Amino acid sequence: MNLSPIWRVKFGRAYRLTSRIRLPAEQLAQNPGCPANDINRFVREEIYYGARGAYHFKGYGVVDLAATYRNPVWQTAAHWFTVEIYNLLNNQQQIP
Repeated sequence: MNLSPIWRVKFGRAYRLTSRIRLPAEQLAQNPGCPANDINRFVREEIYYGARGAYHFKGYGVVDLAATYRNPVWQTAAHWFTVEIYNLLNNQQQIP
């Protein structure tokens, strides 16, 4: 019988708020004759709110357990049975 405890750790991660908007008409009007696929009404621009990495997701750790029972039948042939339990300690923290 094999027991395999595993501790999965996800470290916190930084993020920032963004949105994608259409280019304003004033910005489209400033097109100096570039090709239509460069700047047109379907192009979107990304707007950033706040500093880079201004917000953080918290990290978390989860314990998993696997138990495997192996019974040899003949030479290298064997039948086996595995039980896997995810989140053994019932960590209810929201996972981003």
